Amino acid sequence: MRGFVLAQLRRGGGRLVAAGIAIALGSAFVAAALLGSQIVKTTAYNAVSAGYAKADLLLETTQWESGLTSDQLAAAAAVDGVEAVSPIYQLSFIVSKDAASDYVWARSAASDPRLESADLDSGRLPAGASEITLGIASAKRLGVQLGDEVVAATFADTGF
Repeated sequence: MRGFVLAQLRRGGGRLVAAGIAIALGSAFVAAALLGSQIVKTTAYNAVSAGYAKADLLLETTQWESGLTSDQLAAAAAVDGVEAVSPIYQLSFIVSKDAASDYVWARSAASDPRLESADLDSGRLPAGASEITLGIASAKRLGVQLGDEVVAATFADTGF
């Protein structure tokens, strides 16, 4: 019996090596796929949660015209463990300078620095309603520098 097994190994050794390589490659592919999916999941989570800075409590409203009422903000501030409350408003608009324009998302600055998610490369956060902060990519597309004036319009203003 042992002679028969050894003879089979000699004749089919190449097939056994090929099968071993196939098993190793399959296992490596599964491990890489699992690792890659975890990286994608973590990256997506970080990208979504980065906009909320160090917030422990988030409230969302479907009343985008009016936002949260002062009573709702006061109720959020009264929750145990909440140290700061800052409503954040988001909208999209078109920013233009000369012949260049770019579609951007805007969000209000947080009233408390602990809740601010913006990480500025240079300059400062907007101090009033007539100021905006642009991302580096938008500033390059528009050809603007720190302190330049741009025109910001909503889609309703542009007729789109």
